[in-house]
Amino acid sequence: MTTKSITAGSGSKHIAVLLACLILFAGPSASAQDSDADSESDSATEAVTPDTTATESKAIKGRFLPAPFVITEPAIGKGLGLGMIYFHGKEAVERPRIQSANAIGNTARRGKPPPTATAAGGFYTDNETAGVAVAHSRSMLDDKYRIVGILASMDIHATYYEQDQGFDFNLDADAIYARGQRRMGDSNVFFGLSFGVLDGDIGFDIGPNSQPADVLASDFTDVGVAGSAIYDSRDESMMPGAGQLLDLTIWRHDDFLGSDFNYTNTRIKALSFHQLAEKFFLGLRLDVAGNNGDAPFFAIPFVGLRGIPAMRYQGDTAGAIEIEGRYAISPRWAAVAFTGAGFVDWDDSSIPTEDDIYTYGFGARFQLFTEQNVWIGLDIAQGPEGSNWYIQIGHPW
Repeated sequence: MTTKSITAGSGSKHIAVLLACLILFAGPSASAQDSDADSESDSATEAVTPDTTATESKAIKGRFLPAPFVITEPAIGKGLGLGMIYFHGKEAVERPRIQSANAIGNTARRGKPPPTATAAGGFYTDNETAGVAVAHSRSMLDDKYRIVGILASMDIHATYYEQDQGFDFNLDADAIYARGQRRMGDSNVFFGLSFGVLDGDIGFDIGPNSQPADVLASDFTDVGVAGSAIYDSRDESMMPGAGQLLDLTIWRHDDFLGSDFNYTNTRIKALSFHQLAEKFFLGLRLDVAGNNGDAPFFAIPFVGLRGIPAMRYQGDTAGAIEIEGRYAISPRWAAVAFTGAGFVDWDDSSIPTEDDIYTYGFGARFQLFTEQNVWIGLDIAQGPEGSNWYIQIGHPW
């Protein structure tokens, strides 16, 4: 999803994840952000009435989703891409009978796990940004474990802003990203570990018609590891209607890992979804990240909102608050409206910060695959410096 990866995060691995989500889970957002999905729903329904006999869930066939897509992220220009996503099916399995009231409660409170999917693709934009990636996301052992792996190669042309002065740069790099999460017992709490590597070179344009100058170009390797504590009670991940997600993730990039940079990034993400009426759903988002140490400019936290280019507003601390309302027109069609505000802060008080970072917009959603619960959509967003439109797969948060 074009905006799925444009969250208030930082660290070089987020550029890799941005690229992969843009190609794969976006037509594109992550972030993919994510189909054994129906298995938990079936479990919750069948567990309401204890039974003395085992039951069997229905089998779901795998589905291919050819995903030609339009790139609309203003940070890298307009472009086209092609991805192929395979949403894995699941076999019919025999479920053990429910033995106690506690077992009923533990089963029913879980939401649908992220889809199990494998994807590959590539894209190209009008400012010569290009990339290819392969990715895999899987939920295993009754959603006790969740894993994500991404391999990507990118050639990104974008702009870095220093006190509202833009500097064009080119990032040519290969990336590896891996994440594993483990559920604690029958709770909605997960603990996770992540690993990311970005290896390549970067250069700046020194004039409107110039190529990156050698004196401003450099090779680099950025390596980081992270630990996460997550609470996830959402009823599903692709288009939540109820529940919360709380995610605290701390990344450490250090030379003992082989990195050229030494810094720590801390990110807090909180999402809350509520069904206010039969057909109306409300989503709330808070997303804040902060850096400590000597981070490269592309790893500085930035405001992530629809309507604002990635890396446009950066600071030692950056964040976003967003509200989204969704109205179900029919079982497979929905309309959305959203508004948000961003904020940045620098430890150096002499650096000016932008105070008026507001966005708003509207969009539409369509459920493409019912069994895997795959939703696609279109958003139009207005930011401080203009408007933009976004193709979505799943929820943009």
